Amino acid sequence: MQLDKEKELKREQERCRMLARQIARELAPRTVRLTAGYDLLEAALKEEKFVFAPEEEAAELLIVTDPEQADLNGLKSNVIYSGMKLKIPNK
Repeated sequence: MQLDKEKELKREQERCRMLARQIARELAPRTVRLTAGYDLLEAALKEEKFVFAPEEEAAELLIVTDPEQADLNGLKSNVIYSGMKLKIPNK
């Protein structure tokens, strides 16, 4: 049981590393912001040397679980990334 959890964690960590590399390669944002619940992805983004936008500034890339259901009030970004989808917010 413990071994299965460790394997799953390692798979998830590797998936997050691959996603961070893909974001860097395809989008190359200057700044990013994550909504809550992305600890492993946050660690992977930090490994890739992403710059996290301060709370008072707009991020070039906002990463959310589901842009349709996320509370985006007050969050500003040029691009919202969710899984494998990109969404340009209405202006």
